[in-house]
Amino acid sequence: MIIKGQSISSWKRHATHLLKENKAKTSPCSAWNDIVELVCCHNTFTGNSVQSALREMSAVAVGSKCTRWLYTASISPSRAGGRELSNEEAEYSAQKLLDSLGFQDEHQWFAVRHVKAGRAHFHICANRVHPQTLHAVHLGWNYIRHEEVARHLEVHFQLRPIKGAFTRRKRKTDEKYADQRPVAYQSTAEAQQAQRTGISVDTVIADLSAAWEDSRNGREFDLELLQRGYVLARGGRRALVVVDKMGGVHSPTRRLGIKTAEFQRRMVDLDISDLPNLDALRNEQRRVDRFQNSAHEDNKRRPERKNGNQPSVSLRNPGTAR
Repeated sequence: MIIKGQSISSWKRHATHLLKENKAKTSPCSAWNDIVELVCCHNTFTGNSVQSALREMSAVAVGSKCTRWLYTASISPSRAGGRELSNEEAEYSAQKLLDSLGFQDEHQWFAVRHVKAGRAHFHICANRVHPQTLHAVHLGWNYIRHEEVARHLEVHFQLRPIKGAFTRRKRKTDEKYADQRPVAYQSTAEAQQAQRTGISVDTVIADLSAAWEDSRNGREFDLELLQRGYVLARGGRRALVVVDKMGGVHSPTRRLGIKTAEFQRRMVDLDISDLPNLDALRNEQRRVDRFQNSAHEDNKRRPERKNGNQPSVSLRNPGTAR
């Protein structure tokens, strides 16, 4: 079971996210849900709906000085033999999580069930501001509480346990009794990027690993990436990033599974200033997309026109046609 939570201030935007239901079952967007169901609603008086509950919680929070008054959490249970959590089990899980974070019985909260691609997960929304005292719940070190509650619920519901970063076995005297810090295979943003571009993380890992094995220095690694359709570019927070043919951005050290120092030792012969800038590549990709979309619309208006001699733009040298 995985529990993620944070405090936010924009309840209207979050309400839009909670209520995204694909009723026609035709939208391929990953943001839409097949089923949206309100599981439970506690201590609200304006009606059992997501928008009315959030509106009432916002009115209560106005009386305090808390800006990020809305605590939101997602509970994604791991499947054990195809079993999903019921609404009663989800309500118990939400109550257990809020109790561990310091929420009292008078706090307002509700839970929503989402079903996407045949799998259910739950969202919890709670007002950090107490309706009587107007004091906000302090949520420091909530990541540890999330993992502790997740491990408890796995045992309680007999679900497949997941190794957590904070609840793993620590090293004491012998190295063999310690667990390595788990690293996520891909983040939520990376999974959405893979779905948007059509290039899976496994494909990127295989291509970058082959280029790494076939190269001995930074210049050879750059050439090997170009032959496979990737571009080594200067990023923002990270020194170097890899851009795939669809514009997706990847961290080379994360995809290769190596340390940053090892990657920098091999890139020492490469002049970073000669590499293209990530922002320039993105702007060029947007220009190409606009050109292709306008050409497609022009072809629909004039079907007899041939579209065979369009200039193609190289991501390696933005702004030049070949």
